[in-house]
Order: sequence, then structure tokens, then C-alpha cells
Amino acid sequence: MNIKIACLFLFSNLSLLSQAVQSYELTGVKWPTATTTIEVQFTGDPDTPASAGINWNAALATAATRWSPNFIFTVNHPAATTDPCTNNGQNDVGFHPNPCGIDPDGSGPASPGDNFGSTTLGVTLTSYNPVTDLIIESDIVFNSNKNWNIADPPAGKFSPHDIRRVAVHELGHLIGLGHSVATGAIMYPTIGDTENPETDDLAGLAAIYGATGATPGDEDGDNIVNIQDVIAIINIVLGSASAQGFGENCNANGGIDIQDVICTINVVLNN
Repeated sequence: MNIKIACLFLFSNLSLLSQAVQSYELTGVKWPTATTTIEVQFTGDPDTPASAGINWNAALATAATRWSPNFIFTVNHPAATTDPCTNNGQNDVGFHPNPCGIDPDGSGPASPGDNFGSTTLGVTLTSYNPVTDLIIESDIVFNSNKNWNIADPPAGKFSPHDIRRVAVHELGHLIGLGHSVATGAIMYPTIGDTENPETDDLAGLAAIYGATGATPGDEDGDNIVNIQDVIAIINIVLGSASAQGFGENCNANGGIDIQDVICTINVVLNN
């Protein structure tokens, strides 16, 4: 058994809100690790992108890199067009004229004739295991009734139907993020000038997967697993507060190397 939830992204004029210290919201579900695969093969409808010199598939692949290195997407481009309304165990991305039988407000099954609202740009439909709260499948549906484009540089140029910008937002839902009340966040529920995950978005991501979810073993947050991380892990595992800080040239030889790891272990065991 699995349960499906829906998250909508809208186009409207932004209103000013005060940003809370913790503005992000979480959907309460997640992937087992900070990585997953999406299947992207658009039909080319509802129109052909005339700007930026790339197609829909490339635009989505670019959007997926915006969450790296904190969350890693593998983007496949299968030979056949992907259908985001199919429950096939894959994370499909595509255009569709309605939100796949889900009520436009995300509350449940759709009534006959239900369609995207006039301000809805896209929806992410996520199925998850209600026992583990782990995601099984998450599909992104772009409203095919809109005239999509790919905004040209410079960064910050506003386009209400920029598929790259909307894709970054929807991929945030696919990761497990809800909407944010911070107007500068990519996860704010209406589209604006933001093109990339901002501080609030990354804080939400860290709350789900850890500060460096895409780099296992990276304890100091520099996205590199090195000798300092080994020392930090030793301190954490052995639980010695007295050893904290010794990893930075523990043996005072002027460098940080394997001898410092040995030194740190000795300090931990002798205290």
C-alpha cells in the first residue's frame, strides 16, 4: 500500500512577507538517501522553446544540477516519451493537460472534468510508504495549457513560464520539501526571480538529509571527504569530548596527516 500527495506551484504576483527564522516546510516524506533518478523525455509540446538554445530535456537536466551537491539527481532520457501520470515505479517528468486525476488543490481524487487552475504551473505527485514515510515514486507534471519558455540570461530575468525555474521548484517537492513562507526561496509557492535553491531551501534540505547528505562522511561541510572528516568521525563514534579539536595537527608536526588520526585515537582512548 502507498499514499499519494500533491504539491502545486502557482503563478501570481508576489506579496511581501516577513521571513521567519525557519521558513521552510517539509512534506514529511523522503528518499532513503540524498539521491534519486528522474526520467525526462518531453514530446516537445505544448510549444518548442525558442530561447536559450536548448530543449526541454536539457532545461530539466540543468535544473536538476541546481540541487547539487546536497541532493544528486541522475537524469535519464529514455527513447520513449515519459508519461508522468503512469504509476510505474519511476520518477517521470512531462507535460499533461490535467494533474493526472488528482484534485487541483491536492486534496484527493479529481471530479470529472477537473483541470489545472488558471494559475497552476505544475504539480509534483508523490507516492510513499505510510509505514516508513519513504518515497516510492514522485512524478512532475507541467501544465501543458501554458506557453512554456526557457528564460535567457542574465540571471534573475523574470519569466512566469520559465520551465527551468519551475523545474527547480518541483524537484524540491520531489526531494521532500513543502512550500516556504520566505519570498526569496525557490520553494515559495509562487514564481518569482529566484532561480536556485537559497539559504532557506538548503536549510530545509539539511533538515531532511543532513547538511551534507550527498557527500557521506563529510563532517565539516566542505563537500570533500578528507583526513579532517576521518578524525571527526572517530571523535563522534568514540564519544570523547576531550578529543575534539585534536585532529587539527594533533601531533604538532606542522601538517594534518595519518599520524594525526593515530594521535587522535590515542587521545580518545587515554581519556
